Amino acid sequence: MDAQSRKPPDPPPPGPLDVGAHSQYSPQDLPHCFCFNVPEIEVIDTIKRHMPTTLAELLDLTQAGHGCGSCRHGSQDLLNQYWAGKPMGYKMPEIKLPNVPSAPQAPMEIPNPD
Repeated sequence: MDAQSRKPPDPPPPGPLDVGAHSQYSPQDLPHCFCFNVPEIEVIDTIKRHMPTTLAELLDLTQAGHGCGSCRHGSQDLLNQYWAGKPMGYKMPEIKLPNVPSAPQAPMEIPNPD
């Protein structure tokens, strides 16, 4: 299948994405391309599925990068990561918490209304 006959995946439905700790969304669901509302996970999936070798081919497959162009650098980074065999996309930063011993919990006293 050549690049001209491939149809880009449909964009996700519009709407705000909650990417909190208990959300059904991950940071990769956030738009990679804001002009065309293309999430990063769609760009990653497209790279894995179609294995484009050039940025132009990737942009044509996803429609990302055809607006203001600010996502082109990130698209090229994802493409480079794929072909270098590295993990692609957003990586949650590792947060190291200090080793603080927990204090014993005292029983809570409920005042008597009398």
